[in-house]
Amino acid sequence: MTSIPSPASTDPGEPSGSTEAPSDSLALTDAPAETGTSYEPCPDSLYGNPQCCSVNGLGVVDAECDSPTETPTDPDSFSQICAATGQRARCCVLPVLGQALLCMTPVGVAN
Repeated sequence: MTSIPSPASTDPGEPSGSTEAPSDSLALTDAPAETGTSYEPCPDSLYGNPQCCSVNGLGVVDAECDSPTETPTDPDSFSQICAATGQRARCCVLPVLGQALLCMTPVGVAN
């Protein structure tokens, strides 16, 4: 009588009986590690629109807002992107016709 090798056989010369594809044990270690989270300047859903805004003469109401020309990577870059056009970084309620009357200072921005 001929014996059939068991699936738990450890003899390298015998087939294992498994139909699984060989695994690559390095697949998980070859992927680049994430270095942190991305900067989200306006995490609040109501004030969730990053904007570069000019300030009226009283410095109270933000007006004439535009989206940043680049994606900010941190609070300093958001401020610098807006300062390049003479504006301030703000998080606003969705602006209407370029007017953003409800805005707040973004996370980590000092001005």
